[in-house]
Amino acid sequence: MSASPTATGISAIASAAWGKLRDAHPRLPHVTATLGRTRRSGRRHICLAPQWTDKEQVLLTLDPRIETSPELALQSLLHAAAHALADRDGVRTTNATGTYHSGTFKEYAEKVGLAVLPSTVVDTTSGYARMGLGRGTRNKFRAELRALQNLTPSLTELATEIDQSKARGTVQVVAECGCGPQFNVRLSKAAAERGSVQCSVCGQAYAPRTQSPGRRGRPWPN
Repeated sequence: MSASPTATGISAIASAAWGKLRDAHPRLPHVTATLGRTRRSGRRHICLAPQWTDKEQVLLTLDPRIETSPELALQSLLHAAAHALADRDGVRTTNATGTYHSGTFKEYAEKVGLAVLPSTVVDTTSGYARMGLGRGTRNKFRAELRALQNLTPSLTELATEIDQSKARGTVQVVAECGCGPQFNVRLSKAAAERGSVQCSVCGQAYAPRTQSPGRRGRPWPN
């Protein structure tokens, strides 16, 4: 998928909101936010879990087919932050498949600004996966919500572009920044070649990896 102004803008807004979260919760890692098609299912649960690329950075992929409004995008971001904080503590908050979110997840989610609302559906399948924005959260992220609202009319077009890109068979590549191979991420080839995604740690744009280092396991977030 090519880097559109909408995609670049949403990624920047998400990174800014995450920065506010890190001010309140310094143990949160840095974040690199991208847009793309994910395998999350709205019928089962809507869970944006962070992909750890290093002990100090996570990759978040926002899907405009799911995050169709500023509020849903912010909810997903806070949801991911709750998972990241739990990961830091080595605490399991979901079942083995990641669908059911326990009361422990609820506690972490409330720390970052989510809440159980009257409209929240808590069932035996997803648990507390669908928590809403808590009191004061909208005001805290007012600037980010307003900026996302300005981009909302383009979300439908972006979602269509992502689906068309998937239908054509998007090529995924390993991309690297100036931090070295420990911060490598997987991006679409087009996004990596255009340098549309920047590392939040070193500030350099990710580019297709030029060498193939040895295989490494998933870093432990502690």
